[in-house]
Amino acid sequence: MQRTPIVILASYLIPVAYAGTPVHTNSSGGIETLSSFTLNNSSASAVLVTIALTPAAAAPTAADELVTVTVPAAGSAPTPLPALIGQHLAAGQSIQLKAATAGVITARASGYLTTP
Repeated sequence: MQRTPIVILASYLIPVAYAGTPVHTNSSGGIETLSSFTLNNSSASAVLVTIALTPAAAAPTAADELVTVTVPAAGSAPTPLPALIGQHLAAGQSIQLKAATAGVITARASGYLTTP
């Protein structure tokens, strides 16, 4: 079994609604494990963000939403999301994000890919 560090999201600007295409889909054939997930706000106001981990080839539903968090206004430290640490994405599963204000929240996530 091999475990390789990977970047899952690199400076992704979150839209107001879930995108028609997932932000990230595990297409590796292995299991991806989140080890870090942070959000940063560039606006003068706090912004509500929701993150869903969805099954393969499925649109996100309320049942898939794991985290809803208010990200503080610009000038604050990035917001870590410890509830996502250790979450697994099997082959085909995806990450979806939406924010109350478009284009002001940047997401970054990294983790590990485990392959046989």
